[in-house]
Amino acid sequence: QMTNPQINIFPEEINVSLEPEELTYEDLTVSNPGSDVLFFEIEVNYLSGDSWILLDTSYMYSLEAGESNNISVPISSAGLEDITHTAELIFENNAGPDVIVPVTMIVFGPPFPPPENIAVVSYNGIVTWDPPLGMIYSDDFESYNVGEYLAVQSDYWTTWSNNPGSAEDAFISDDYALSETNSVKVDGSSDIVLIMDNYTSGCYSMELNMYIVSGNTAHFNLQKTNTPGEEWAMGIYFYVNGEAMIFAGASAACVFLFDFDTWMNFEIIADLDNDLGELWFNGTQLHTWQWSLSPWGVPPLLSLGGLNLLAWEYGGNPALAYYDDITFSIIYPEPSDELTGYNVYLDGELQDYMWAFREVYFPP
Repeated sequence: QMTNPQINIFPEEINVSLEPEELTYEDLTVSNPGSDVLFFEIEVNYLSGDSWILLDTSYMYSLEAGESNNISVPISSAGLEDITHTAELIFENNAGPDVIVPVTMIVFGPPFPPPENIAVVSYNGIVTWDPPLGMIYSDDFESYNVGEYLAVQSDYWTTWSNNPGSAEDAFISDDYALSETNSVKVDGSSDIVLIMDNYTSGCYSMELNMYIVSGNTAHFNLQKTNTPGEEWAMGIYFYVNGEAMIFAGASAACVFLFDFDTWMNFEIIADLDNDLGELWFNGTQLHTWQWSLSPWGVPPLLSLGGLNLLAWEYGGNPALAYYDDITFSIIYPEPSDELTGYNVYLDGELQDYMWAFREVYFPP
């Protein structure tokens, strides 16, 4: 008859701090200083979140008198960022009341992008830098399943009529890609929209890369608001003769030549503070205009709210284009003395500690 098992657990609580998408293992030592066999099971009681402790709770443990056992508790931050979760590990045992081990997991936000223009003053060792650019959205389409609709898989994309999975949606493809293997294929009746806030101040960059297959047309545009069709900000139409026409500030404001079957880079700058738009093609500025004017020269909306990728068929020619590595960011951010923490990069690699300072002085 089991009369005198005992249970001791060390440590008495678990506290972990993780980066997003990190997995760690925390060891608990369970010992039985009693004189009889100890039996116990472990249950997980989530106080917040769910399924972030990956422990097999179906196992029955036993310890002979005087024995101890190390239990490795896997804890995962998959799909989480900038959040704190708590739980309890409940040890049900034959030695007496349940023993509870509190577990706290802190998940940091995504890493700061690296600061820019770092410089060291040679005669006094003062380190200075500019704040990093403020990335708002970035997509290389690698996280989606090939052959399935983009708007069905993504919380950031929808269709013109807000009907993901319809004929307006666009498929993820591995036919062509600028980086890695995937891109989004816009053909047929595809008409997709990047879901954005309405921006009325600040300076922003929308950058995208596109690949147009020979014999096809293509089109993309920026919207003034996140209600598609309320007002266009600018647009480019690509014709089968290798000419592209820019509608920005005026109808057919600029025409340029492009190459089929190669990746092209476009960046649109929306400087809402100065009511100025810029269009850059493969690193060369093609056009500037008064941003508040519509593509048909009509004022007065000074805002930005969406990106539209459309399968635009013209003159009996089909539409087919691939898009990859789309980014949307705020540029020229205002420096702030309140922001003093940055991740540290060494030779391009993020280091596993954080410095928080504005200036470092090294005595001569």
